[in-house]
Amino acid sequence: MGRPKKIEGQIPTRERILSAAEMAFSESGLNGVRLSQIADNVGIRAPSLLYHFPTKQALYNEVIKRIFSQLERAVLDGMRTSGNLENQIQQLADTLVMLVSTRKTFLRLVVREILSPIQDKSPAIEGLRRLVDVLTFFLVDRGAGSDEIPVREAVMQLISGFLLRGSAAPSVSPLWTSQPATEAMAFRLLVADGSSPNECLNFPYEQGVSGHG
Repeated sequence: MGRPKKIEGQIPTRERILSAAEMAFSESGLNGVRLSQIADNVGIRAPSLLYHFPTKQALYNEVIKRIFSQLERAVLDGMRTSGNLENQIQQLADTLVMLVSTRKTFLRLVVREILSPIQDKSPAIEGLRRLVDVLTFFLVDRGAGSDEIPVREAVMQLISGFLLRGSAAPSVSPLWTSQPATEAMAFRLLVADGSSPNECLNFPYEQGVSGHG
């Protein structure tokens, strides 16, 4: 099988396949998508797709791997801001809110896979475990956490809320309000004294639990 031709200035075929596959898998799941459908969406023939990904499972695994690579990079790049622990936690919250609003496709796909894994070793669960491990190491190294709340559990709470909100169907979205509580939750979970320099935690309990995950 010959190598597909490259066109100068065009997004590489492999990346276009992955983007189209992410959209298709998030809407219909692995079993509800055909490779020919993805090829049509990209504007290529099936042999060109098979050159890059010999099976649908291989394509699916690569989509999940790419999602978590992008997610990990976005979160860590944001938290590498200069400043103290509070600045970095605030940046973590901001990044999660931004991802919820801009990357709903991959959030739906990850939640679908986590709830109903299609393999014994789910690539989504492995990706989530790595993300939690990396964030936990980063935060512990900077002094986050308290005796009452271990950092790993705090990170899991934040990531779980982030995934749930980002993947929620329109009928579920009203459960959240417009109150930007992700930052407040992050400070309460990850700063030992539960306080923030800008007093972001001074909000009613009812708003906090129904605000941004």
